[in-house]
Amino acid sequence: MITTDMNDWSLLRQYVERRSEAAFESLVRRHLDMVYSAAWRQTGCRPNLISCTIGCPRPGAFP
Repeated sequence: MITTDMNDWSLLRQYVERRSEAAFESLVRRHLDMVYSAAWRQTGCRPNLISCTIGCPRPGAFP
C-alpha cells in the first residue's frame, strides 16, 4: 500500500523488493523535475528528451 507520507527510502524498498509500480510512480512524480533535468543533460535535445521520458507524466498533467 502506497501512502503520501511514505519517505523515498520506503518507496524505493517497495519497488526493489516487490516490483511495486505504484511505488515507482510515486517516486517519479515526487522527483519529476529531476527526472527531466537528468534526461535533458544526457540527451541534449528535445526529441531525445521526449523519447527518454515517454513513460513519465507530462508537467501539469496531474495536480
